[in-house]
Amino acid sequence: MNTPNVSFQFRRLLFSRVKARLFPAAFLFCLLASPGWAQVVPSEIVPEDTIWFRGSLVSQEAYQDFAAPPIAHLLFFVTGSGSARATDIGAFTVIYAGMTDYTGGAGQQCARFISAAGDYMFTTAIVQVTTTRDPNVVSIREFHTVTGGTGEYAHVTGSFSVQRLINYAADGLSGTGRGTFNGFLRTR
Repeated sequence: MNTPNVSFQFRRLLFSRVKARLFPAAFLFCLLASPGWAQVVPSEIVPEDTIWFRGSLVSQEAYQDFAAPPIAHLLFFVTGSGSARATDIGAFTVIYAGMTDYTGGAGQQCARFISAAGDYMFTTAIVQVTTTRDPNVVSIREFHTVTGGTGEYAHVTGSFSVQRLINYAADGLSGTGRGTFNGFLRTR
């Protein structure tokens, strides 16, 4: 009897059993860690100093191409403004600016959320633009991190995601967006 071979076979059998038990746990973790989980978690689990930041938004955008010969379309710059309605804390005016690479659709953005009282919340975001079947519509996914604020939002931290669709105007230099956001803010 070859001891190293038996040991190897035993470890392989043990590892396959461990994998079989870990897969459901890993699947459950991925399910709970996805952005949609915030809708189903009971409020008792959320810490006292945490506020849900979820709702809808609409915006108007303007675009400017940046070319670097010989590349005709290298980057595009976007500026936009609109309104957001957070279900748990009210209305905001939103202004933002960003830059996206034509090749992969990835970009960065900074935004300012202004409450009805005039207090600001500043964010930075990683953005991914994806085409849709309609050539005049793109899907945008943004992952925002709160970087500061004023007044009521001076000490707020947190993160949230935005999912929206942009309809390009016929001239291609502007667009209209609609979407939702979901995440949470910590007030301490």
